[in-house]
Amino acid sequence: MSGRLEAKVAIVTGGNSGIGEATSHLFAEEGAKVILMARREGQGVEVQDSIRSDGGEATFIQCDVGDVDSVEMAVQKAAQVYGTVDILFNNAGHGSRGDFPGSSTEEWNEVINDNLNGTFYVSRAVWPHIIASGGGAVVNMSSLAAQRGFSPRMHE
Repeated sequence: MSGRLEAKVAIVTGGNSGIGEATSHLFAEEGAKVILMARREGQGVEVQDSIRSDGGEATFIQCDVGDVDSVEMAVQKAAQVYGTVDILFNNAGHGSRGDFPGSSTEEWNEVINDNLNGTFYVSRAVWPHIIASGGGAVVNMSSLAAQRGFSPRMHE
């Protein structure tokens, strides 16, 4: 790799699986110190250890992006681990298992809280650290489901 992220610190939410996991590996391969944030500790530690075994630098910090207190504590811990934050990749999110239009209000609110509020909470918490480091980047990932919902009834 080219080392384009050498000496940078990157936070990846949802870094324990899928796109977040692949991004965490890519950032580490490019020289970044990666903070993986996710709810599922076992998977997060596995990704952390995998990056480390490949020669990269990574730390898993458990975080529920839909819980503002969890976010504040995780970002504070992340800044303590590496001293700064340069990059935020907001990737944590999910859809509902509900069957639209039969989805419950609670299911809807959980999706909105994690996908939208979570992005806001993490961005707000990381922002002062990015400013203090002299600038950086915030990338917000989204799903095709943000443009078009899915339901088994779509073909009825």
